[in-house]
Amino acid sequence: MESHTNFHEDQMNVFVCNIAEDNLCDHITPASVDIVTLFRLEKMPIVLHNIGRVLKPNGYVLLQDYAIGDYAQAMLMINN
Repeated sequence: MESHTNFHEDQMNVFVCNIAEDNLCDHITPASVDIVTLFRLEKMPIVLHNIGRVLKPNGYVLLQDYAIGDYAQAMLMINN
C-alpha cells in the first residue's frame, strides 16, 4: 500500500493488527477516527470496545452483514 502513487503518509496510517487482540491506541490516537467499516465479526463485543477507543464522538461504524444465502455469502463459501 505504501508504494502506491496515491499513498500520502500524512493522510493515512497503515498497519497490520488483530483487532480482537491488539490495542488500536498503539497505532491510532484515541478519538481521532471518523468512520470505521467492519466485515465478518466473530468477536464483536471485543472489537467494538477496541474501535470505540479510537472513534471520534459521533463517529460512525459501518457493518457489512451477510444474509443467509445471499450472493456475498455464497462467494465467501466458494472462496474458503
